[in-house]
Amino acid sequence: MGTIQENEIRAEASASASHVAPHELLPVISVGTDQKLLKLREEIIRNIGLVVQSRTPDEACSAAHSSNPHLWIFCSTVELIALVGLASTIRECSSKSQLLLLEGSRPIGEEASLFHGVVDPLQIDLMVSTIKHLAVGSPNKRR
Repeated sequence: MGTIQENEIRAEASASASHVAPHELLPVISVGTDQKLLKLREEIIRNIGLVVQSRTPDEACSAAHSSNPHLWIFCSTVELIALVGLASTIRECSSKSQLLLLEGSRPIGEEASLFHGVVDPLQIDLMVSTIKHLAVGSPNKRR
């Protein structure tokens, strides 16, 4: 059983998580260092009908070199140097991948230009709608 805040996040996510149509959806790779946050995020993403894998930044390095498109979701727990390195590699290797940064506490600088979206993870409705939008493999426009 989770904390009150985790239960509120789950309830809010379920309320806003109408399923995405299953046509050509990008599989999701969620990258972070906090296993508890990764598990909670997996639950939210699965509730909207997407396939998701969670990885640490070290585990994500090998997948970053793949040309297969994914929706990459980066948690604010990823150190800035690893974040920029992974995002740059993904952009070079897979032009159809989408990148989303969940950031609410750290100041955002030029690294934001590497991502198709930057969302505060506590804004659940916005996070869910952004994930849905990016998962359909929208053209590579930065938001």
